[in-house]
Amino acid sequence: SQKALYNLFDWPSNPSSNLSIIGIANTMDLPERLHPRIASRLAANKVVFHPYQKDDLQTIVQARLEAFDTLFEDAALQYAARK
Repeated sequence: SQKALYNLFDWPSNPSSNLSIIGIANTMDLPERLHPRIASRLAANKVVFHPYQKDDLQTIVQARLEAFDTLFEDAALQYAARK
């Protein structure tokens, strides 16, 4: 709920708090999508990561599936990485 999010993001501003919150989103406009009361609790620091390319995704999936040997054909992985 909005109240729970506000309380969570407000918690680090308490002087006796040792809590830090790191938010990760797949959108650049997350603060604008939140209720203004919640967005007011967010710091202005943003770290932007560049999106993966299809070859990167294919490499990641292949590395994670190595233990399963021939579970998927290379053509299937290439197709999935393009989608």
